[in-house]
Amino acid sequence: MMNGKIRQLKGGHLGDIDLVSQDKVSWEQAVCPWNEAEGVNTHKCTVKYTSICKYFCGVKYLDTILCSYPYENVDVLSREEAVCPCCGNVAK
Repeated sequence: MMNGKIRQLKGGHLGDIDLVSQDKVSWEQAVCPWNEAEGVNTHKCTVKYTSICKYFCGVKYLDTILCSYPYENVDVLSREEAVCPCCGNVAK
């Protein structure tokens, strides 16, 4: 899966998966490249039962977020990588 379009961002908060908690956590946390580009702190990778960011490509052990910003995840993941291992749904 790893290619030149997917970044590995350290320190993800894995409740709702995000990189917006820099001032609220005791560990080093990368900055979301989408938030940084827009000068905001609002975009989250996932929000439980609500949404998944179009640039979110997964989580690598232990707390590294895989992000494809500015390329949408369906453009950088292979068909096999875009299938949810839990439910079998394919990213659209």
